[in-house]
Amino acid sequence: MTNLLKENEVIQFWKKINAFQLSLESTKNYPKFIFYDGPPFATGLPHYGHIVASTLKDIIPRYKSQNGYYVERVFGWDTHGLPIEYEIEKLLGIKTKQEVLDYGIENYNEECRKIVLKFRSEWRETIERLGRWVDFDNDYKTMDTSFMESVWWVLSELYKKNLVYRGVKVMPYSNGCTTTLSHSEATSNYKNVSDPSLTIKIKVNLEDGITNSYLLVWTTTPWTLVSNLGLCVNPELEYNLILSKKENEYYVLAKECIPKYFKVDSYQLIKSFLGKELLGIKYQPIYPYFEKEYDAFRVLNDTYVKSNSGTGIVHISPAFGDDDYRVCFENKIISKEKIPPCPLDANGHFIDKIEQFEGIYIKDADKLIVKDLKERKIVFKYNSENHEYPFCWRSNTPLIYKSVPSWFIKVEEFKDKIVDNNLQTSWTPKQIRDNKFGSWLKNSIDWNFSRSRYWGTPIPIWTNEDYTEIVCIGSIQELETLADLPIGSIKDLHRHHIDHITIKSKSGQILKRIPEVFDCWFESGSMPYGQKGYPFNHKTVDDIFPADFIAEGTDQTRGWFYSLMVLSTALFDKPAFKNVIVNGLVLASDGEKMSKSKKNYPPVNNVFEKYGADAVRLYLIGSPVVRAGNLKFNESDIRTINKNIVLKFHDIIKYLMLMISIYEDKFEIKFKPKNVFEMDIEPLDLWFLEYTNQFIKEIHHDMDNYDLYNIGNIIDKLIDNLSRGYINLDKIRRNLYDSGSKEKEENSLSVFFYCLYHITVTLAPFIPFITESIYQLLKKYKLGLESVHLIQMENEIWKGKSNLISCMESLIKINDITRVVRTKIMKRGFRMPIYKIIVINKNENKLLELQNLDGLIYDVLNVLDIEYDNNEEKYVEYSLKIKSELGKHYKRDMKILNKYLGSLNSNEINSILESHFPININKMEIPLDHLEINKKLLDNENYISYIEDDFIILMDDRITEEMKNIQDTKLLIRFLQDFRKECNLVHTDKINIYYEVLENKENNLEKILSNTEKNLGISFKKLNQENKFKEKKYETDNLKIIFQYELL
Repeated sequence: MTNLLKENEVIQFWKKINAFQLSLESTKNYPKFIFYDGPPFATGLPHYGHIVASTLKDIIPRYKSQNGYYVERVFGWDTHGLPIEYEIEKLLGIKTKQEVLDYGIENYNEECRKIVLKFRSEWRETIERLGRWVDFDNDYKTMDTSFMESVWWVLSELYKKNLVYRGVKVMPYSNGCTTTLSHSEATSNYKNVSDPSLTIKIKVNLEDGITNSYLLVWTTTPWTLVSNLGLCVNPELEYNLILSKKENEYYVLAKECIPKYFKVDSYQLIKSFLGKELLGIKYQPIYPYFEKEYDAFRVLNDTYVKSNSGTGIVHISPAFGDDDYRVCFENKIISKEKIPPCPLDANGHFIDKIEQFEGIYIKDADKLIVKDLKERKIVFKYNSENHEYPFCWRSNTPLIYKSVPSWFIKVEEFKDKIVDNNLQTSWTPKQIRDNKFGSWLKNSIDWNFSRSRYWGTPIPIWTNEDYTEIVCIGSIQELETLADLPIGSIKDLHRHHIDHITIKSKSGQILKRIPEVFDCWFESGSMPYGQKGYPFNHKTVDDIFPADFIAEGTDQTRGWFYSLMVLSTALFDKPAFKNVIVNGLVLASDGEKMSKSKKNYPPVNNVFEKYGADAVRLYLIGSPVVRAGNLKFNESDIRTINKNIVLKFHDIIKYLMLMISIYEDKFEIKFKPKNVFEMDIEPLDLWFLEYTNQFIKEIHHDMDNYDLYNIGNIIDKLIDNLSRGYINLDKIRRNLYDSGSKEKEENSLSVFFYCLYHITVTLAPFIPFITESIYQLLKKYKLGLESVHLIQMENEIWKGKSNLISCMESLIKINDITRVVRTKIMKRGFRMPIYKIIVINKNENKLLELQNLDGLIYDVLNVLDIEYDNNEEKYVEYSLKIKSELGKHYKRDMKILNKYLGSLNSNEINSILESHFPININKMEIPLDHLEINKKLLDNENYISYIEDDFIILMDDRITEEMKNIQDTKLLIRFLQDFRKECNLVHTDKINIYYEVLENKENNLEKILSNTEKNLGISFKKLNQENKFKEKKYETDNLKIIFQYELL
């Protein structure tokens, strides 16, 4: 009995022998292959997206480790940032910044520290169950002091290069998390919302004698009207002054916008003019809160204003819009010293200065503001509008764009270098590099890396109050020195450990640390250096940078991939990685996002236990998800892969073990694989060698190109060819071996063993569990290393070359065809031979190749006679037509063309096909690949015909006495084998077989017994009635025999 280790038993075996460490130890003198593991948060359980990435992160390093490289694999954790803070604020019931300060930053941060690795053990269990080898014991964490110090070093290096500055910019802002977000974060969570669509009328004096003239202004954010400082029109756009007959009031709006507000006969045109004529016109402030502080409330000009929405007149609130800020700055309404008015607190509530709406959240204030404007009779039109709007990815609250003093990296200054460095990298799929990621890089803006939060790496910048003196610290020792602290006294770099530390400037001023912390993407982009504590704990960079390989999801094009590339370019003017595989999303079976609440997907570990991690791995790498496409998760597909690949692989090794056992018992000798290069090899085994060699080369080709998509198909084809092809043919061949076939059997087993050994080694990175199980069985016959994953792969295992691969494919195809004809048309069992088969193929070389396997083919097909013919025209009638999918191309000509093609006879069609040139019909040139070639079988007397692809098979349906004898022999052999099983005999038991004939109608017993003895390598004895052995009656239409077995 062949016992294979189960997957959980394999995991225990790996732990017992410390397999991962053995792998590292055995390759430590090899060239380094550098791999970066992007750090996930441990505040949630791993999902299928993590399983996809972890599968890629396991396969590539395993493969490289088995191909001459030393590959460190260290797991990492993203332990800072909003995900952790948000969990703590839910736990503590904290909703505002003031509540955090009241609770205390020290207490707050220590609570965060407690939960950062909440699900660490579950992560480890799941990742190990997947079969991934990665170092959890020496994992890096972004909250480690050594990591944080490296992040300080990165910023200090950028600061030295004058790439860091403080500025006031309008940034995406989360009221729910009270911090700015990067532009990439702001685009990750859009929702369809209904917002106010408000058009108000603002009084102006335009013409002498006209006292009731207004500018019509449109907005979807009424709450921003409180801080309005200007109105803006396009200087080159045409505007109209009209008189509304209904209201008897004068309105100004863009000419193109008039139809949206007025019917043709409802107004009178008074005047047309360009927007530049409105420049400088004063208007009555909408709200008076900032009237005295700013030289504002006038009409401004800028070309960003368009007429495709609203009225063509835009309301300007410089604290809440990029263009608003720019236009007010250019018109000197605001300046670096005179920052825009912001009437909101950190949580998006109006401050006490805005008495009318004090303490009200902006979205709640919209209705109150509209109500107030209606009461003041300045609302011209009000309704709602549905549109896409960005929400905070963490708090799920609407984002606003808000001018906030922040710290920036001057990405725009060196983005051309980033773009050039990106072109030096290799991506799977390539289009992500050139399109999605490349476009994002080309449009890069300065990176706001500061966050007004608490649990993160503090930005190491110390300043005076007006920011005229700035010191950027690059190490703990530098801070200790400048602050006059004992060297080694600073043990932790989190805010509550260093915010109190001050340093003296060169001019003698006291400098304090700014309150912001790093964007966690800055930290993850610093992981190449932080994971090793470079340049402090680890002194050299060449052995840790750049990465040879990374892998993450498509969402990281604006996240980790971006931060890695920006920082590596800024530091070293090099890309941070050489090769990257980008995976897509795993969705529920209905195409929806996987959701715990909806329970629309099976738990990861349940699937592992049900089908095995090997099947899951093959399922994922054979799907669009490894080429950045999306995958609709389908559990039945994993079941199919488990059945068709994993379990069949089990059966293949079991068959080999059975054949070895039979060999050892038959010849009473232990099997020892021979050197396949020093023995005679039969065609079937030669095919096995060549096919295995081709398989190994295909794997290396795709893996060297980081393209896993076809690997699953290559493995599927291999297992199918072995189980359906080689093993079936081998069984037939072994039935022909006689008692003197020791060398043949030993040779074929040696080839089988040799090929399966190298297949197992080659498949180890992809399906690590079953390959380990198989290797442990093979190791009994070939002593080797403790684990299959410690073995270096071969690039090729066979030097010889013939045409056997294509030839065997043809044989397998013909065998499939004849099986169909036997069972479905002839209604004949496989033990009854076919009188004659004619194999037709236009390719004469294919037929010649098949004839070289004549001996094997006769046995495989169970046929008495085979004839080959390349004259296909004798057996079919051809017809041509245009391929139906080209209907749009040929349109009305399709019918005419098909009529002409339908009129051609077989000879004319043959001439066309053999010419290999396009044909001309009605002055149209038709390429041959636009033609659909149909074959209709001609009647062939006494033959059953079948056509598939390029083969035509004719099978003679007659049955002769010889054929009946052959069938009866095979039936008797099967009977005797079943009888052995009923007697609980195994193939190694020595027995005598006795028989007594009860009836023999056709007098063919002697022939049948002789054939049986030859096939089984036995001899029969006449039954002695005195013997009392277990007996069984064999009965057919022709024969009745009693058989007895005697166990010796």
